[in-house]
Amino acid sequence: MHYRFDRYELLEPRRELRRDGQPLHLGARAFDVLLVLLSHADRVVTKAELLDRVWPGAVVEENNLQVQISTLRKLLGERAIATIPRRGYRFTLPLTDAATAPPTPAGLPAQRAAPGNLPAALPPIIGREAEQRMLAQALQAQVTVSIVATGGVGKTHLARAVAAQWRSGERAVWWVDLAALRHPALVAPTLARALGVQEAAGHTPEQTVADALRDQDGLLLLDNCEHLLPAVVRLVEQVRAAAPRLRLLITSQQALKTADEWVYRLDTLPLPHGDALPLVARSTAVQLFVQRVQALQPGFALDAGNAAAVAQLCRRLDGIPLALELAAARVPLLGLGGLAERLDQRLQLLRGHGRRGLSRHDTLQAALAFSHGLLSPDEQAVYRRLGVFAGSFSSAAAQAVAADAQVDAWAVLDHLAALVDKSMLLLAPGDTPRLRLLETTRAHALHCLAEAGETAAVQARHAQAIAAQVAAMAQDYWAIGDAEMRARCEPDHDNLHVAIAWALAHDPALAVRLVGDAGPLWREALSQQPEGARYCEAALACVRADTPALDHGRLLHTQAWMLIWSQQRRARSVALRAAELLRGTPDTATLGMTLLLLIPGTTRPDATQEAALAELQRLHSPQAAPRVRVQLLSASARLAMGAGRYDEALQLYGQARELLDGCGAVQWAGVLAWTMAGIAMTLDDLDFAVDTLRQTADRLDAQPVRGIFLAFALGSLATALLLRGDTAAARAALARAAPLIVRYDLGFRYAATAAGLAAAEQRWFSAARLMGYGESARRASGVDAEEPAELRVRARTDAALQARPEATALASARGAGRLLDTAGAFGVALGQT
Repeated sequence: MHYRFDRYELLEPRRELRRDGQPLHLGARAFDVLLVLLSHADRVVTKAELLDRVWPGAVVEENNLQVQISTLRKLLGERAIATIPRRGYRFTLPLTDAATAPPTPAGLPAQRAAPGNLPAALPPIIGREAEQRMLAQALQAQVTVSIVATGGVGKTHLARAVAAQWRSGERAVWWVDLAALRHPALVAPTLARALGVQEAAGHTPEQTVADALRDQDGLLLLDNCEHLLPAVVRLVEQVRAAAPRLRLLITSQQALKTADEWVYRLDTLPLPHGDALPLVARSTAVQLFVQRVQALQPGFALDAGNAAAVAQLCRRLDGIPLALELAAARVPLLGLGGLAERLDQRLQLLRGHGRRGLSRHDTLQAALAFSHGLLSPDEQAVYRRLGVFAGSFSSAAAQAVAADAQVDAWAVLDHLAALVDKSMLLLAPGDTPRLRLLETTRAHALHCLAEAGETAAVQARHAQAIAAQVAAMAQDYWAIGDAEMRARCEPDHDNLHVAIAWALAHDPALAVRLVGDAGPLWREALSQQPEGARYCEAALACVRADTPALDHGRLLHTQAWMLIWSQQRRARSVALRAAELLRGTPDTATLGMTLLLLIPGTTRPDATQEAALAELQRLHSPQAAPRVRVQLLSASARLAMGAGRYDEALQLYGQARELLDGCGAVQWAGVLAWTMAGIAMTLDDLDFAVDTLRQTADRLDAQPVRGIFLAFALGSLATALLLRGDTAAARAALARAAPLIVRYDLGFRYAATAAGLAAAEQRWFSAARLMGYGESARRASGVDAEEPAELRVRARTDAALQARPEATALASARGAGRLLDTAGAFGVALGQT
């Protein structure tokens, strides 16, 4: 399309304005404003329409539009554009044959391309040196190299650095930024201008470009191609045919998919793997963030005091260079703490700050809105619905959540593949592939979900999908090993949190089922007993008079197992009620696990314990799954322990442990090994106890989850070593156990060992304080009875303290120790306080 008015002529394909046949200099934004006004010369064009057409997806102040209008009036005359108050603008000059008048001939034949246009001075590259070297090497072997990534990751910066390295070999480099183009027909003319050539009569723009580059051996960098892919592909194919020695470097959110294309998917910048200063300082994401802060606040430095805060900020920003730069610009005003507090509103917080005019490269909102605009309506629907997932998710879960009456589950699969292809969704391939949105992208998806009015419905589908996964895992628990269970549930741990939180607030019945089914996850796969106990308390408030006995019973069963290690009396009371509810339901396996809690193994058997064993015997057949048969063996062993038949108990526990080892139940087998070692210590077979606990601790320590059962193994190993007189080894074992003892609040179990270690090292006042701590901790826990080995250590330490000449002062220290918490007590035990 071209337009004539007065002495002027606008040629849209060439993006050129002429007066009396001579080209005029006109900025890109002013040209776009004029083009919109000319194409709607028959009516008023509103300010909102102009802003949307000229700055699509960007947040732009209205004065930017006023500046462009002023520029056009200076060039065309004040009467060319009329302002319509409170409405917009209208082009007022009469047009002459706008659609049919031939353009003024350019008059220049096709010519060779000028020797490159890449700026001589480019900003330094930070954190991409390895990628730069790799891509430079790829260009030596590949004719077309594409850097593909979502917006804001730094494709342009990296590509220009690679191109500059190529230019250093005295080869021409042409850089063409297509970001501002709105129409595919403008691709070739824009490239022609960059090459410094004009179209000859009878030649198309594509032919002009191909002729200009014919037989060239330089590098053509086509930047920001994602919104014009078909036109770019056509042009690339013509250029490749004319210039087989030419190298092409492409940046796009989606690959071209040409035959000779070599695609490199650019990731975000590497994040720190810990919070210690050396680890944080090595992260290139941190290096970029710190460099950008220092440019605005020269006194800023990364140090031990702020390393953890900087690391957390970079993680929450996903290592996205654009996000890091925009966040760094806020630090002088907000500080690190203020920035962190506001990151939940990152789309509003991380906006451009005037340096580059709020283009789609200057604000996260604009970059994401631009990428979102490239999606089809159905792709947009799937994209926004994926925002409810926390962390990664499976394709099956995505189908359950994103499908509806308009987009069926099979179509969702196609759209997921498209979103990966367009760099809006990350894919971690493998036997069980996982998909993930960057957190910044997720914030945008949730914003779109809210705008579409779908938040409530999609959150409900998400909670139901996660509940179905957890219910299936709970049913399979009896037949699968720890590794498979963990592989199935650990990736969705964050989604479980989100689903439970939603169910607690909106669907009480679902909350009861979901928390009750999650017991095996918290008990063994993830070893998150304190977390599970908190959720159980919250879910119990959702129980109603019409709650099914099965759901209520499973919830109480889960709560009892969360409490048994730290609040034994309360746990058994809860287990009694759970057993009442589960009787008469088809879930005999869960009932059996509940009955097991009613047999402590530390007291002489009574009628309740014997009845529990008898009920277990009725419930389970010899053909039951190994985990189920272990219930009966463990119950029998506990009764034997309580009756003092230790050899029988060891034999029964050994059989149960073999069953668990055979089905891969490493965590539960570790509990049985710990119990067997406790029996050995009771029998004074300390060598067996030490060997068993060392092997068990090493095996559990090698598992991906360092949990409560490892705390038992290490704490009891310290006890056994102390009884054997190996003080140094006991200290080492207790030091390994201490963080876990604190995490799971197990201080009451190992307070005597901690005091005994201090006494063995002749730290008498520390020993006295720890004895006092143990007294208060045992009372708070409601423990039924102490392990015999702990009783021996405590009695020995008590006697040693009473024999000291400063016994009166030690008694006072003992009283002060009752005020210690678990963390403080084990700091005293290891001489840290």
